[in-house]
Amino acid sequence: TRQRPKIVDRLNDWQYLERTVHRLIAAWGRRMADWDGKSALHRHIWDQAECVRRIRERIAQFPGGKPDAPVSPRLEALGNTLLFAPSFDDALDGIYLLLLKALVSACVDYTGKAHAAHDAPTVAVLHEINQIKSQQWLWYRDHRRKHPHTTDVAYLAA
Repeated sequence: TRQRPKIVDRLNDWQYLERTVHRLIAAWGRRMADWDGKSALHRHIWDQAECVRRIRERIAQFPGGKPDAPVSPRLEALGNTLLFAPSFDDALDGIYLLLLKALVSACVDYTGKAHAAHDAPTVAVLHEINQIKSQQWLWYRDHRRKHPHTTDVAYLAA
């Protein structure tokens, strides 16, 4: 059959969120003050572009897979909320603490349920992306240790 697997829709959502993270880091990253942080965010921009590329390529491999398929209005609203964070530190918290962790959780959950043989290419892509995310998370954790911040409550709720 030429029926499109359900994972294609999920990959489209993840691709949209990865692209959103990419844009957010690029948009907010210019506010990073210290040199090490700027260097790290430049690397994250590159890594995010790679995550988006890998997911888009995987989507295109499926019959009927279209990497630019529409996504849920809720995902768009989430991206816009993160874009309009009240401060740079709140934006970092939204990107790394909320969105990055949610993406990793969703990918880990999927890989635990995916068929080992039938969806091995998707699982491989998700493992690669989770490796990138773990490095980004370690940077964020260290950054927060050096620069503690409490996320704006209204922003966090949104």
